[in-house]
Amino acid sequence: MAISRSEQASLHRALLAGDPTASSRIADALLQPLIEALKFNWPYRDLHEIEEQAIDSLMSYFAAPERFNPGGSALLTYLRMDAQGDLTNSYRSSLLNKEIASEDVELESAERNDLVEAAYDDPDAEEQAESELDTKLSEAFPNPKDRAVVELLRDGVRSTEVYARILGVTHLDSAARRQFVQRVKDRIKKRLDRLFPGG
Repeated sequence: MAISRSEQASLHRALLAGDPTASSRIADALLQPLIEALKFNWPYRDLHEIEEQAIDSLMSYFAAPERFNPGGSALLTYLRMDAQGDLTNSYRSSLLNKEIASEDVELESAERNDLVEAAYDDPDAEEQAESELDTKLSEAFPNPKDRAVVELLRDGVRSTEVYARILGVTHLDSAARRQFVQRVKDRIKKRLDRLFPGG
């Protein structure tokens, strides 16, 4: 069960005031109730996808908490509406993607392979390919914390504590911390797989 609306508003004010523990306390209090609310609205949706979207909505809120108006709704309601919209959009997108011809997907994969091969054939192209990759990643992961996680994954970092510090969830107990970090990593890896199909 979620904490009261007044407690949610208090945590929101703490986040705006720069309290370093506010984001982890909000995640600790609202992540599971948010997941449960989304499961109720999307009973046939993949649980992993629901969990990813719940975390995504929390991260978006942490990146721009000033967008939330506590006078308009409870924070949990705000997060649920944000996640609900994205789940609806992704559902419509998945239906649309089923209509895309397989040769289009193969072409996209081939273009990426050509980019990689060019880096080997031309030393000057390596820097350009890296720049293009950075641009693509920045567009796909506008949230600074998400991008930081991407860089840690690229560097092969495995320590949960390192990710927890980046995500601001060191306040959580070790089990919850590992669970939160793993969910974020899974969500980002899934997005990377979509970004680079066949890679």
